[in-house]
This record gives sequence, structure tokens and C-alpha cells, in this order.
Amino acid sequence: MKSNGNINFFEENVFLTSKDILSVHIGLKDFFRKQVLNENDFGKITIQSNGDVYANVHYPVLGNIYTHRIYWLIQREISEGQSWLRLRNSEPCKQCICQWLCPSPSDYEIEIGRPNLCNVKSSK
Repeated sequence: MKSNGNINFFEENVFLTSKDILSVHIGLKDFFRKQVLNENDFGKITIQSNGDVYANVHYPVLGNIYTHRIYWLIQREISEGQSWLRLRNSEPCKQCICQWLCPSPSDYEIEIGRPNLCNVKSSK
């Protein structure tokens, strides 16, 4: 589990309430896009100085730019990766009425060791 030194700050200032979520206008394209890709991560890669390529540095290396073609690295992220297609399709978001209205999963969630940044209670 990650450090929770700032969890109180996050709960007070970053976590969303149902009022926060419902107050933001979201178009149909945005609604459907959140069901198939992570808006925070999709299309981004990080290349380290040694050539290691990551779709998100919190997940395993995809390969190395010096030994793999960029096309292969992108295909690997799409087919096997954990970042670009990371969605709100698992607990506790899976049963929540706001599931596809919330922002895509972020690195903050990974860092604080929580699956979401909200105070919305899921409905069954």
C-alpha cells in the first residue's frame, strides 16, 4: 500500500461528491469515450534515457525503443497494456451510477492506493 500521508488533504480537496460529478456537463462523445479508453493516459508514452518505453511509469516497461519498433510498442500497449485502457469497470466503480460520468482513473489513485477519488456510495 502506498503512503497515505496526504489522504486527508485528498479527501477534503480532491475527492468528488455526487454533486461535483453531476454539476459538470459531459457530452455523449465524452460519456462513450470513458467506456473504452483512459482519457488521462491514452496515446501517451514515456521514453527513458536508456530507451525503456512506458505507457505509464506505474506499470511494467513495454519494451525498448532501441530494440523494438514504435508500432510494436503501441500494439503491445493496446493488446496487453494496463494504462491506455484502464477504466472504471471494477469495484467500487462497477456498480456506481456515476461510473461513466467520473474522470478516467488517474495516477493519484495509484499513488494513494485507492481505486477512486470520490465519496459517492455505489448503488446496487
